[in-house]
Amino acid sequence: MNELKRVLKPGGKILIIDMVAVPPKWYEIPVLIKSKWSMYWHRFKNKDYHNNLTRLVTHPDWKHMLKHNPIRAEHEMKWYLESRFPNSKVEKINIGMNSCILAFDSGNIDMMKDINLTYP
Repeated sequence: MNELKRVLKPGGKILIIDMVAVPPKWYEIPVLIKSKWSMYWHRFKNKDYHNNLTRLVTHPDWKHMLKHNPIRAEHEMKWYLESRFPNSKVEKINIGMNSCILAFDSGNIDMMKDINLTYP
């Protein structure tokens, strides 16, 4: 966190978009269905994009990267970010069967809590 403060200009912000592992909640099912329909339509309209994305996520280097950088849990990302930026919230922007996409806008970096982390 100190490094983020150091490299950002005063008043700067952090934007994060990440995938987390979480099944949909019952009340999110309509959004999941809409998202799936949109994905299939997008796949039909943009075959090259879909083929390139499939090649990316099936590549051995991608699988190797996931082994060392696992997809986080939703509650872990929310706690980590929201505890450091008390006036900012993590939002879901897409829902899948086993994961979702979260977005986070820190707002003014000067509002970040100073947390001194120690390591064993």
